[in-house]
Amino acid sequence: MITFSLTSSIDAPIAVVFDVLTDFEGMPRFMSQIRETVMPPRSKLRPGMRFQQRRNFLGYEFTSRYRVVEVGRPGRLAVETKAKGVRASLSWQLADNGPRTEVETFVALNPQSAAARAVLLLGFGVKRNLERRAQLELDELKAECERRVAALRPARAAASPDRFERRVGT
Repeated sequence: MITFSLTSSIDAPIAVVFDVLTDFEGMPRFMSQIRETVMPPRSKLRPGMRFQQRRNFLGYEFTSRYRVVEVGRPGRLAVETKAKGVRASLSWQLADNGPRTEVETFVALNPQSAAARAVLLLGFGVKRNLERRAQLELDELKAECERRVAALRPARAAASPDRFERRVGT
């Protein structure tokens, strides 16, 4: 079994981070490794919900089938998936830190097929590559969260003349 965790600090409120993290249908727009997400009609985020993603990993495309295991709005999400003979458990713990959100990602991979066990046992830099790919997705999550927060803020240029006029008028 391969396990690792990653952490990141995101300049966005916890609710925004949770919304982006659970925007499975939108992920192909902001995550470079996800090509497509297929959701069941009228699906709601809840334990047991299922969806599929077509992904790219090191030049190989494959489909992962996911099942949501836990939803703790807005601080926790856990999913399980199986693809290419490997069962994976992924979870995210979010912590509110004022205007920032601390994100901890946990990954556990358990090979189910003989071929997957051989690859993981022999190494081939698999863990390092998986950690890099997970970090890339965490960085893309961070960028999308910060982009959404910036889009919600009033334009600074529109506010500047008012402040300038007040200073001039006093």
